[in-house]
Amino acid sequence: MLPKEYRRALIVSLLVELRQEEETPSRRKPLRPEALIGTDGFDGFFLQIAKEVNRAFDCGCYVATAALSRKLLEALLLSIMQKRYGSSHPEYYFRSGKPAPLERILSRFWRSFSSDFLQFSPTREEARLDAIRRNLKGLKDDMNVDVHEIGSLTDRQSLIDTKKQIQEVMDFLLYIDQRVGPESS
Repeated sequence: MLPKEYRRALIVSLLVELRQEEETPSRRKPLRPEALIGTDGFDGFFLQIAKEVNRAFDCGCYVATAALSRKLLEALLLSIMQKRYGSSHPEYYFRSGKPAPLERILSRFWRSFSSDFLQFSPTREEARLDAIRRNLKGLKDDMNVDVHEIGSLTDRQSLIDTKKQIQEVMDFLLYIDQRVGPESS
């Protein structure tokens, strides 16, 4: 172990070096953090997750960004399903007291979309709905790989490339979540 005065000198030296790195213009962070998704319209729990998505993205934690984005998608879908079906059909979104797998929730959501959710949708155009369906499935598949497969790393560019799709899907689900109500008996 180094003597106390050497340890202090080493710590001071490291602090000075860190301070110099922070003051170097090329290392300075932008004044406004870079966001992956817009947070307009989100509130409460969803706003917290959306902010975490953006913080992770801004810090360069891209796998965490993918995991949190997936969590936000899943939370929005669960909220929509719970608001619509309540306790009348918990099997649509719960299994063994836990949320069902995302694949199952998505499948149920799209199977019953025309009868149960279309009236709450921001669009009724079939081509637009197909594009959103493809984007949602693609994002879910990509995020599953990013989160669950060992050796898979998400990079900044792949997230930037899907930024528009992520925002479109989030806006679509948020719109429905804010308008959906219980099914009529």
